Amino acid sequence: MDGCLLQQTTVDTYSPNVELIFIPFQVSKPWQCCGIGKLIMNAVESLGRFASASHVLLTSLLVNDVARRFYLNTLGYSVDVTSPGNWGREKDYEILSKQISSCGSTCSTVLPNEPLKV
Repeated sequence: MDGCLLQQTTVDTYSPNVELIFIPFQVSKPWQCCGIGKLIMNAVESLGRFASASHVLLTSLLVNDVARRFYLNTLGYSVDVTSPGNWGREKDYEILSKQISSCGSTCSTVLPNEPLKV
């Protein structure tokens, strides 16, 4: 695993959403299909709920079909409205998201501040 970096957050009162954004990680080949990726993503989602985040966003390379299927089919992520392909911009990645809280309009936006190593 290369690592995972979460961003500490601050509140922006102008937007109703809280999002947890993290730096990508990879599980080494010998450890894939052992439940480690699912365990890490469950932890990321739990941290998001603890921080009152409404969504988790991640970037997935289009060429990494195994990872894309894992996020979309196993974990229930979907292509986010902010993904470049939705705006007519061809990129080698897409942005995936998953709602983790139903806090609705009572949430505030979180903005990157200082990195928090996990």
